[in-house]
Amino acid sequence: GARNTDLSVQATKPVIINQTNNNTGDVNSVVVGAGQTHLNVLGKDLGDAKFMEPAKEGPVAKLMTTPEGRREVFAKNYFNGGQKYGGYAREGFRDFPNHEVLARKILAYKPASVLEIGCARGYVLKRIQDAGIRANGLEISKHCWLTRACDGIIYKDVTETPWPYKDHEFDLVYSQAFLEHVPESLLPNVIREMSRVAKRCVHGIDFGGHDDGFDKTHVTLRDKAFWVRLFSDHWKNCPEGGDS
Repeated sequence: GARNTDLSVQATKPVIINQTNNNTGDVNSVVVGAGQTHLNVLGKDLGDAKFMEPAKEGPVAKLMTTPEGRREVFAKNYFNGGQKYGGYAREGFRDFPNHEVLARKILAYKPASVLEIGCARGYVLKRIQDAGIRANGLEISKHCWLTRACDGIIYKDVTETPWPYKDHEFDLVYSQAFLEHVPESLLPNVIREMSRVAKRCVHGIDFGGHDDGFDKTHVTLRDKAFWVRLFSDHWKNCPEGGDS
């Protein structure tokens, strides 16, 4: 259909690291996005590399403190080269094979309904919807919203609350590689709002130990203990060291 922004569709052959085990059928590998060469999926370590220390301060961090700045940072360039503020360095934000792995991981929780925060184009949401489960998303990037892969996505900055959902409207709220993009001072409000609209949560978070510094929107790179404390303080009835 007609769009207000350019849309490029590119087919490439993925490079697989550590092939699937032919004897057991277990998923032992996944192709990860630009700037990500270490990922643990379903309990399996998919590789490691040496990285530079990520930048802690700078003009991008200042932009990330305002709604207008965050919308500017996550414009089209972020997903197509990232030369301005960092982001996806080469491939652009295509439908990576790890989206299938993530969808299976979420479906394994047998959710009655799902909300993804920072859902981008909704590649994972589309798979969940195709499984017959209600799945909605919130996304700050207008470029991603205009080129979305499915319906049910609202163009919104998640740090601006309340969200347009009822109390406990969703069974499960989740995110992948998202929360590290939220300024630390805004995280408590985001977590409280997640707790309001959903009964449980699961999140994949970059702790920063292997961050290469290219994506300067990684403004909250903290260890696991920090995140456990944060959810324990602001998510109602959050289990210590649970799925969050």
